[in-house]
Amino acid sequence: MALLFLDGMEGYGSSTDLFRNGSGPCRWSTTVGAPTITINSTTFRTTQVTGANSRALQSYWPGSGGQHGIYMNIPSSTELIVGFGFYYTNATGTATILSFWDTSSVSQGVCLGINLGTGTLTVSTVQNSGTPNTTLATSSTGLSPNAWNYIELRIKLGTTNGEAQIYLNGVQTLNVNNINTANGITSYSKLAFGIFHGSYTFAVVSFYFDDLYICDTTGATNNTFLGPISVYSLVPTGAGSSTQMSVTGAATNWQAVAEAGAADTGTYVSSATTGNKDYYTFETLPGSVTSVPGVLIRTVCTTPDAGTRKLKINLKYTASVISSALRGLSLGSWFTEYFVSDTAPDGAAWTKAKVDSLEGGGEAG
Repeated sequence: MALLFLDGMEGYGSSTDLFRNGSGPCRWSTTVGAPTITINSTTFRTTQVTGANSRALQSYWPGSGGQHGIYMNIPSSTELIVGFGFYYTNATGTATILSFWDTSSVSQGVCLGINLGTGTLTVSTVQNSGTPNTTLATSSTGLSPNAWNYIELRIKLGTTNGEAQIYLNGVQTLNVNNINTANGITSYSKLAFGIFHGSYTFAVVSFYFDDLYICDTTGATNNTFLGPISVYSLVPTGAGSSTQMSVTGAATNWQAVAEAGAADTGTYVSSATTGNKDYYTFETLPGSVTSVPGVLIRTVCTTPDAGTRKLKINLKYTASVISSALRGLSLGSWFTEYFVSDTAPDGAAWTKAKVDSLEGGGEAG
């Protein structure tokens, strides 16, 4: 495993949709404090192809209170790379952009901070038992407000041999080692996007996040910085090579699931027969795309039965198919499941041509 997660924020109509969490390894979990967490359709980094609404995650902080932001649970790791488009409104003071925690404590670990006046970035310890944050390193260059920048942060956990690197818009701006990036924890299993304080001075500010990726450093693929990427959300445009599921609320199988933004749970496909599968074709990537580090396919699913219904998510290229593990479904509740792959179904690297001819869909388990 190397590429853990991708998110362009187009799969959500509102912040409520963020929390339709299934069993995927990376899951938006909850908000904390009193910011306004919204899916913003006016300030975004990547313009989507026709059919998907361009969006970003917005966190507004009113200038008072304690911890404010949104959590994501991740697989327990000791080394992570997180990249994302970042935009902030003109403000003063300092704030935290991203924190690396474990599941048991929000007052340990490390965080990525920003001086809102100068735009410089810092790697600091998170407040621990009332001890103010300790700045471990500061970037050599800064961001400008009211403009999109792309931040990539690599953190390696260690008490005396910890490491941190930051790339800003593809250029390294911080590189430090032999630091304490543990600060009381033994692994990173929770990320926190937004303003989580230690000794920071707060300011009224809005943060916007887009084009997110998360990698660990294992495996042979996507185990280093990906560079400033764009995440394109492609919606179904036609039926694929299998249409075995029943259609509700639409004329065809692909039209029942072709939704940009919030899931319309009045249109769907379904099957009670193990092995029945549906495939769909999708929009093609823009011509400007020259490389594809990975593909994530997402579905919103449920079961009306009290039994142990399951779903498998498939990706198909020519005759080759790769599949997720079987995912258990929740009775009467719609949850988001996803499958992410570093390599194409043929076992080789993804290319634009492979994505353009890709089929994806679900299989009853």
